[in-house]
Amino acid sequence: MITGPVVLYVLSRRKRDSGDLDEARYEELSHKYDELLAENRRLEPPAAGDQRG
Repeated sequence: MITGPVVLYVLSRRKRDSGDLDEARYEELSHKYDELLAENRRLEPPAAGDQRG
């Protein structure tokens, strides 16, 4: 059984790798959300008070 600094290194590295994946996933979803929000605003009809005629 391995103990000591090696175990701490391996465990901290696993946790760091997992955090990187979480951050990458967050960035991906954030980008998709921003795109959908921009598309929704573009397709939204103007408010009734904004119409001039």
